[in-house]
Amino acid sequence: MEELIQLLDEGLPPKGRPGRGSARTRAKLEAFRDRMPAGMHAAGVDLVRSIAWSAPVQAQSLLEWLPDLARILPDEVAEEGIGHAVRISRASVTASYGFLSHLLHVSNALGTGNLGPWVDEGVRLLEQNPSAGRAYFDLHSRTAREGLKRGDETVHLEEIRESLRLYVHGICGRRLEVQSAGEALAGFASGRPWLFPYSDGQGVFLPPAVQAFNSHHENRLFYRILAAHQAGYHESNTFRFGLLAYLERLARHPVLGSWKPDLQRREGQDDFLSDLQVFFHLFPRPGLAQRIFVFVEDGRVDAHLRHRYPGLEADMGPFVEDILARRPAVAGHTLGASLLEILVRISLDPVRKADEVPPGLMQVWRLVADLLAPAFAPEATAEDAAVAATE
Repeated sequence: MEELIQLLDEGLPPKGRPGRGSARTRAKLEAFRDRMPAGMHAAGVDLVRSIAWSAPVQAQSLLEWLPDLARILPDEVAEEGIGHAVRISRASVTASYGFLSHLLHVSNALGTGNLGPWVDEGVRLLEQNPSAGRAYFDLHSRTAREGLKRGDETVHLEEIRESLRLYVHGICGRRLEVQSAGEALAGFASGRPWLFPYSDGQGVFLPPAVQAFNSHHENRLFYRILAAHQAGYHESNTFRFGLLAYLERLARHPVLGSWKPDLQRREGQDDFLSDLQVFFHLFPRPGLAQRIFVFVEDGRVDAHLRHRYPGLEADMGPFVEDILARRPAVAGHTLGASLLEILVRISLDPVRKADEVPPGLMQVWRLVADLLAPAFAPEATAEDAAVAATE
């Protein structure tokens, strides 16, 4: 790190000329120089230098992502933000790094011309109580969050991770970590973001932030609903789905009992598949089979939670209504698309009246509701959901 600081102090030689320091360090600084927007490189160097003295790891990281942040933000916001970060770093390197980590969110929340006073308050806190100041710029303090515009109602997972962890433990009786989900889990086929049944066996996965509703309270409550649903997968044994148990149920089915699914491994199929993945591949269109199963299994888990925790139903009700209000109409699609929409709506609210269903699809609605009813019974299992999905 002394090498990095020395190069920052002396400046890089022109490209192509030999200079001091290792090739790797020079390459990092050259990339930083090339990627920083015009006019911001000098301020960026000052910032990295001030942080490098006491936090070398953060300085190295800053070389990687500060140019990206500067390009995402409007030029005037980026320049102002870097200037404030240099100022904050004189009091606390950790606080400066935290400020930059949240600069995009803070600038969006405060709007034009309001960043300076918010930073002034944090610097004042740093001078009086360094610990409180660091919490302020990490957005861990109530003072910091209340200082942001009241119009910003976003709730970040970091704010409530610990309370959600305790909440999940209370529901499923297991110590599971609350983890931030990657984009790969967002907006899955169920049409209900972040509700895809995924597990590594050690945690539940939730979005890094929620801003779906108009108040901070509603977004916090929505986090609890999401956490309860994810915990419900564990408590109701979604991940213990057994292919053999499903096939035994299938053999006893009055209509499907004569179906003999092909259990042979298909060309191009992975060598190691879970029982659920094998189940999806029993069908000619595994992706569609997976979507339908997720719809049904989501409904089963929600029904299980409503039955076991009556108080949760009151919390879930307004959110279910909101989700249904945002769904597309049942009519006006192909029969297959309308059937899937009916399936989603019934899985969200099994006791809902079919007021929005046109007369021509009422019989389809009743048929789907009858097929799903056993999967939504209090004692239903993931295998029952699989049978209903097969039907």
